[in-house]
Order: sequence, then structure tokens, then C-alpha cells
Amino acid sequence: LIIIRDYCRTRNIQLLFLVLPIAQQFGAKSGTSLIDYGLPERKFVSLLKTLEIPHMQFPELLKTHTKNHPVVQFDGHLNTRGHALVAHRIEELFKKKIIL
Repeated sequence: LIIIRDYCRTRNIQLLFLVLPIAQQFGAKSGTSLIDYGLPERKFVSLLKTLEIPHMQFPELLKTHTKNHPVVQFDGHLNTRGHALVAHRIEELFKKKIIL
């Protein structure tokens, strides 16, 4: 991550990580309190913050995902609806000129 960050900085390239939930965060039950499906995302985001690397998270994906209106496919990848939600958030940042 440091190499990527520094490469982009020295070349004036705007870097932005998109941090998406993993499939298990969409309601999977682990059956034990020893497994925390949100831990990898929290650790990665903590590292990005420490290294001052811009990132976006998408908690609305978890909030809008339902059995009748899923945002992920059976294999855990985003479906058309999930991609549209992510694209809309990114589009908003372009319109506000937060990212160019």
C-alpha cells in the first residue's frame, strides 16, 4: 500500500480505494462469537487511515440488501443493483468535484 500511495503521490495521481463489504457481512451467521465478519474491513480501513490513503466505504449496501432486493449475487459479488448504488455514490463525488 505504501508503494502504491507513494507512486501516485509522486505522479500527482489521485488514489481512492473502494472498500466493499465481504459476502458474509450480508447476513451470514457464523454460529460462534469467535468470528467477526466485519473485522477484515475494519482492519483494512484502519491501515488506510494510518497511511492517509483516501477511501470510500459503502455501508448502505448492507442496509439496503434484503432477500427480495439483494445487492449481491449468490457468490458474494455485487449484482446490477449493487453496482448501481456504488456508481451513484462515486458519481456524486464527481459532481461535487471531490474527486476528479
